Parts: sequence; structure tokens; C-alpha cells
Amino acid sequence: MAYEALLRIGNFTAGDDLSTAQFKAVCFSGLNVVLCTSVLTAPLGILQNAPSLAGTAEVALIGSISKWKSTGTHATGNAMLGVTSGMAFELTSGTSGQYILARLLDNWTSTASGLCTVLIVGPSYI
Repeated sequence: MAYEALLRIGNFTAGDDLSTAQFKAVCFSGLNVVLCTSVLTAPLGILQNAPSLAGTAEVALIGSISKWKSTGTHATGNAMLGVTSGMAFELTSGTSGQYILARLLDNWTSTASGLCTVLIVGPSYI
């Protein structure tokens, strides 16, 4: 399936070396962005580049269609969270106190880290 949409990109300063964090969820740490390390922290968006410490982090924001690193099997439309590694994880029933960042746009299966396509709709606290 094809998608056509403009990315809404925010430019922020990387608070850590994010050179291995492209297409992972990031959040604020002070005025900088860092890799999300907890599902209890509100994600800002999905990193589109791979900046080093103090470099410019280009972050896809709400309303953007983006790639997001993930593992596992996910169904179209499901709510996706950012797990401790900044990777996408499907919301499961009974989950609360976490932030939904996106909705999956395609059925997706992977046995190794790969990229799924999502619409960024949050963060939304559940």
C-alpha cells in the first residue's frame, strides 16, 4: 500500500549520541531530545536522522506518516507504544499508565528488527 503525506519535522538538539537511533521514538530531556527509555515517558515523535551528541535531531511529529523500528507481529490500525529501546510495541489489553504514539498502517511481521509504517497520532496517555 502506498501513502503520500508531508512529514512534520521538528529540529531539536540531541541530548545523547543518537547515531544508532534512527526511526526510534525520542522524548524530551530538558531542552534536548533523547531516546525514550520508558513507556511511562511521553514520546515526542520518531527520529528521522542519526545525529551525534549536540547535533540536530530531525523528529517526525504528530500527523506524520513515518517508519518505526519494531519486532513481532502487529495488525493494521493497532495502537503502538514506544518501549524502553525506543522501538514500537503493540498496545495490549489491560495496559494503562502509558503513552500511545502511533497507529500501524499495515499488517506487519518480523522476526528481527525492521521498519513498520505508522501514523503518528500522539502522544496519548492511557
